[in-house]
Amino acid sequence: MATVISTAKTTLALTLLDDATLQVDYNTLSGNMPQTYGNYLGIWQDNSGNIPYNQTAQNTSTVNGNTQAGSTTFPVSSLTTNGYVVCFAVGRQLTAPMQIYGNACSTAFLPPNSSTVIYTPGSLTYNSNGSNNLNLNYALPVGDSPSTNGAWVGLWKGSLASYTSAPNVGAAAITSTSSSGIAFINGIALGRGATYTAALFTSGWNAATPASSLLTTMAATVTFQI
Repeated sequence: MATVISTAKTTLALTLLDDATLQVDYNTLSGNMPQTYGNYLGIWQDNSGNIPYNQTAQNTSTVNGNTQAGSTTFPVSSLTTNGYVVCFAVGRQLTAPMQIYGNACSTAFLPPNSSTVIYTPGSLTYNSNGSNNLNLNYALPVGDSPSTNGAWVGLWKGSLASYTSAPNVGAAAITSTSSSGIAFINGIALGRGATYTAALFTSGWNAATPASSLLTTMAATVTFQI
């Protein structure tokens, strides 16, 4: 059993400026460069609180600037008293057969006739480990299909995941189509007393060459000590 040291998520907070403009404050992971890595915002009219992945977003907006945290104004169609879902995506829009909005990792729901915003960030948490394997709990927006989009998890020795260096302990695809579940990294060696950081990526798995998997779609991390 490991000791969890810290977790990190991609989060957002909304402020309604008027019926056609939202202010979005976002806080992504250390080392993220939103503009360079194609981060964007999307909005849908939906009363369920979930992204309707099979519908075109009412509007999307690229996040400008390369600081991990910041704020931006998001022009939207005239907001009514219906429900709306806003997403923050950590990578560009995908192409079929992947889900177009499969890089979305954090959502904010404006319920119908309510001013209370419900936030649901994607997450990665420690589940359990053996001497040669690691099990992680992951959660992405409801309706996301991780295996369809090439979502994956990577593991580094130390207290940081990297946007530029491949995982130096292990990596594995998420093989489930469920938006939440358990991801497994097998065939690794975990040292007693050592610190590790695992990261969740929304897309970019390279089955032929795992070490070349895309590192810029990082959505959440967990750091723990064995």
